Amino acid sequence: MGRKRAEPSQKADTRNGRWIGLPEVVYTSAAYRALTAFERAVFQAIHYRFNGFNNGEIVCSYDQISDDLSAKQVHKGRIGKAVARLLEVGLLDIGAEARWKERQARTYRLTFIQTTDGHGKAVAATNDYRFYTPPEKQNDGDDSSPRNANLVTNRHQEGGLAGDNVSPRKNTRLSAATPTGNGQSGDDSSPLIVKPYPVDRMGKNYTPHETRSANCDDCGRDFERGAHPAQRYCSETCRKRAEKKRARDRQSEKPRVAGAV
Repeated sequence: MGRKRAEPSQKADTRNGRWIGLPEVVYTSAAYRALTAFERAVFQAIHYRFNGFNNGEIVCSYDQISDDLSAKQVHKGRIGKAVARLLEVGLLDIGAEARWKERQARTYRLTFIQTTDGHGKAVAATNDYRFYTPPEKQNDGDDSSPRNANLVTNRHQEGGLAGDNVSPRKNTRLSAATPTGNGQSGDDSSPLIVKPYPVDRMGKNYTPHETRSANCDDCGRDFERGAHPAQRYCSETCRKRAEKKRARDRQSEKPRVAGAV
């Protein structure tokens, strides 16, 4: 039998660069799948600075991450939240905190890569990401989910579902605004419509649509009040004439200064 012909290897053209490898077990893990696209980009920016010997001492500032992610500056608060998320899922750990007085950035450790101690001996990887458990998903559109089940139960107990005239939201507003049957306008079956109008001097409720007869304070003619309940003049001319008269009266009531001409 002839020898099986070996297939040629397919090598990447790295242009004398290096690989930024991510193990398959990390890529398929629940911790990595739980990350957003932006959080994965931040993780790759930190992973890029691992050179094979500096795990636990990977230096990567927020400014460097921002430069790697975009030509525009990314807000440091957003980067900080992404780093906190990477620490939460266990893909990343802190080697040493930042020291501002010495102008040194924080150092990181990739949990799926081994490190070396002070004597140069290898320390096994901790693989903290394998202990991450994603939270249980809840379908908001399914009534069988715990959140919606409690909501539906509470609505039934309070008197109905949203959309009918006896929904809990409407009943709450009705009891907080006015007693049943008082201060309502329009349809009596819709408790959300409540009269926002105050009470006049005679103790009666009024609405802008009501018209009442009154006498003009200036000319004395009868007129019908419009939307404003305190209307006192039948026309703008009468109002201006009355204001001028009041101004003259106030001027005449002022005490004269001794010696004034």
